[in-house]
Amino acid sequence: MMPQVLRRPVPLTSSQIMMLFAVLTGVALGLAPRFTTDLNATGGAKAVNPVQVETAARAYIGEWQPLTDPLVTLDNGILVKSSNVNGFEIDGDRYYYRPIYGFSADPLSRGQIKEYQVVLVVNAGTEWETEIYRVPG
Repeated sequence: MMPQVLRRPVPLTSSQIMMLFAVLTGVALGLAPRFTTDLNATGGAKAVNPVQVETAARAYIGEWQPLTDPLVTLDNGILVKSSNVNGFEIDGDRYYYRPIYGFSADPLSRGQIKEYQVVLVVNAGTEWETEIYRVPG
């Protein structure tokens, strides 16, 4: 018989509660971003090579390379990697990444897009879980 592990619930912070409320309100009003996991949902777009996308995404997420991924300044003065704002390109397709549990300056996190396609999730189930997506069109 396996020993039972007791886990204490982790209380939500007020900012997490507000974020959850905003997302649920957006869903109820139809304002929340829509997404699909259909990799060919762009109407005949070429097939995605998930290994190639994951390899490229991990390089941008895990390292900062000042010569190829310089810092840019957001309107609020925060410095971020240009790849986090502008994404990265593979074979003519642009991909974006956004950490699920941390700050991100990607277009979805900044509210600039309403629809996106999840390509893959890296480090799933960890505090570094990151969604890789592209914008249809």
